[in-house]
Amino acid sequence: MSELDALKKKRMLELQQQAAYQQDAQAEQEQQIQEQLAQLEAMVRPLLTPEALQRYGNIKIAHPELTVSVLVALGRFAQSGKIKRVDDNMLKTILIELQKTKREIKIKHK
Repeated sequence: MSELDALKKKRMLELQQQAAYQQDAQAEQEQQIQEQLAQLEAMVRPLLTPEALQRYGNIKIAHPELTVSVLVALGRFAQSGKIKRVDDNMLKTILIELQKTKREIKIKHK
């Protein structure tokens, strides 16, 4: 094996190790995020009325990315003491407010 082949092989091994390390770090980060979301959900779920809980479940299935925003908003309200119980109408209001920021797209025609 020539010196060039040895260097290529060494570099390939280094790149493989680096890629494996990055995958492990990413998997660990995703696991931490999932754990934090589970903790947040455990804190928020008891505050939801049965109707709100059903709506939350529907949102969780249909729009997982929106679920995170809802959990964060409800978690903030709960921690600040602004809410004690979340009914279906309050959850609808929160959803409308969260979706307003995403829907305000202006298209100008020339």
